[in-house]
Amino acid sequence: MDENDTGPRKYLLVVNAATREKDWDWFLEQKKKFSDVLFEDKTEEIGMMAFQGPATKKILENILRLPDPWRNRLKAGDINGTWVMVSRTGYTGEPLCFEIFVPREKLEFLWQRILLEGEQEGIAPAGLGARTASG
Repeated sequence: MDENDTGPRKYLLVVNAATREKDWDWFLEQKKKFSDVLFEDKTEEIGMMAFQGPATKKILENILRLPDPWRNRLKAGDINGTWVMVSRTGYTGEPLCFEIFVPREKLEFLWQRILLEGEQEGIAPAGLGARTASG
């Protein structure tokens, strides 16, 4: 997550929600080999949305400071004073995709902002969360 090479390295690891506990236990077991490593579980604090499709870049550029266009890049910033991080990790496998991380309590605000910004582009919720929310 660091944009420079000074200080300790910080990483954000995103795992499948269904295997979170198993993955966490595995990392804690590995940590025993490294006394200077610190793990923090931020599952309850940080929310993530995947955003993909042909108009994603155009829509997000109006809202966020985007990372470099190559895979595995990220950019931290803010929207209206709220911390936000955008990554290009391609978690969903889509070639033009972004993963957006915000404090959990700001997810709905960002969701609504993206929907409003993308209305003219025909944006539509999709995926398991959207399917579940719509019935």
